[in-house]
Amino acid sequence: MATLIHRRPPIDRDPEIGDLCRIGGPGAMPTNFIRKHGVGMIINKHVHPTSRVPSYEVKWLKSEERMRFFKEDLIIVSNVD
Repeated sequence: MATLIHRRPPIDRDPEIGDLCRIGGPGAMPTNFIRKHGVGMIINKHVHPTSRVPSYEVKWLKSEERMRFFKEDLIIVSNVD
């Protein structure tokens, strides 16, 4: 029996470097994004110097592109631990 990735409960903590993640959002956008880019791995954490809001650099494993996202945009699939 196959386990669907969107059926697993999200991990409720801040992302850490090395976590596997996927993108969340409304409608079919996350499905289309995961079809093209696959899951991603967090490779860096950037903190804005004045607002102190962190953004996370994600390397998508299927397309090997790198993009930055905020915590609210990411769903952690697998822990580093």
